[in-house]
Amino acid sequence: MKNRFVRRFLVAFCVGVATYVLAHLAVIPLATMLNKSLPTGQTPSDWGYEYSELLIRESGFSRGTVWYIECEEPKGQIILMPHNGGSKSDPLMRWTAAVLLDHGYNVALADPRGQGESAGIKTYGAGEAIDAAHLAARLATDLPSLAVGGVGYSLGAASLIRAMGLTDRIRAVAAFAPYSRMDGDLVRQEMGYQTGGAWTGAGLMPGLLARGFRLWAFSLRRIPQPIEVAAALDERKMLVMHFRDDPELPVRYSEELALVGDGNVLLHVYEGEKHVPSRRAAAFEEDYVARIVSFFDRWL
Repeated sequence: MKNRFVRRFLVAFCVGVATYVLAHLAVIPLATMLNKSLPTGQTPSDWGYEYSELLIRESGFSRGTVWYIECEEPKGQIILMPHNGGSKSDPLMRWTAAVLLDHGYNVALADPRGQGESAGIKTYGAGEAIDAAHLAARLATDLPSLAVGGVGYSLGAASLIRAMGLTDRIRAVAAFAPYSRMDGDLVRQEMGYQTGGAWTGAGLMPGLLARGFRLWAFSLRRIPQPIEVAAALDERKMLVMHFRDDPELPVRYSEELALVGDGNVLLHVYEGEKHVPSRRAAAFEEDYVARIVSFFDRWL
């Protein structure tokens, strides 16, 4: 009788644990569907540019979700990736593309998986890094004379940094407000911010979600954390920028990247309480443009 009770207890316990874990895995695609960003409806044609659409079959990008714009006498080519909840047609992406095109860089604007026009499940930097690496390979193959770099904001920034760890074709990345590692602490920080502090992040949920994002990337490849990439850059370079009082991702994430970067990670902290930049302050815009352009002119 006692052994039967123990067996039943163990079966019930295992079923309960499995249900708890699977429920957290199921939350991820559900959250992607409920939190999917929508495109603005504009294309580079509306901005006054001719462009082509790239199909990257090996990645999670949907057909036509990578816009490639060329300039005259380009010095390099830059992948642009937006923040969580953004899309490649957002005003911030349009402005960044215009800055780079005006200074001699072709641009490839990409919606990360689960955002904008891209299908798939948002994995907060895991699958997105694989997609960015595939895109870099395509650009390097199509135009081998032009080095490939990247500019990303928040989630897009972390994705491009992680992609640097998957391919050496990405030579330089300018990252605004990236995270340094995807773990339970980051999930706790993000969910606390999104709920206005109502959710404290107690229990196993943050850690399970962080691991779940990696599983939903559907890849056997090891995808390094941004902090691992920063520590192993060798001759490649990274420019990391952050607002000092960022309410969503603390500036310490960028400071950690610079700390392990051994001179290969350049850090600049702007005064302010925003998460990603806007064009509201002329002084900020002037410094930001000069900083990213000089970075790519020197290191790409």
